[in-house]
Amino acid sequence: MGEEFDTTKYEGTYRTKDFYIASLLYTLGFRLDHKEKVEGDKICYFYFSDLEGCAKKVDEYFKNQILIDPKIFVDSMRTIKTMIYN
Repeated sequence: MGEEFDTTKYEGTYRTKDFYIASLLYTLGFRLDHKEKVEGDKICYFYFSDLEGCAKKVDEYFKNQILIDPKIFVDSMRTIKTMIYN
């Protein structure tokens, strides 16, 4: 078995397993602090710095209040996908 993950190290970060939310936050320039694969690589959690800032942007996303450059978003999705599968 692998080393147990220390969750206290990432207190105050925004954690998500949602591919599109992770891509959005990456697009918006939030720093990705850590990624964690679990359950035989079927789930990947992403930890972003600035818990409050991320939560605000995710709220805006669900309210359909965010405008981003689609090309940059697609590039971010490719980057996040690479992080998941490599």
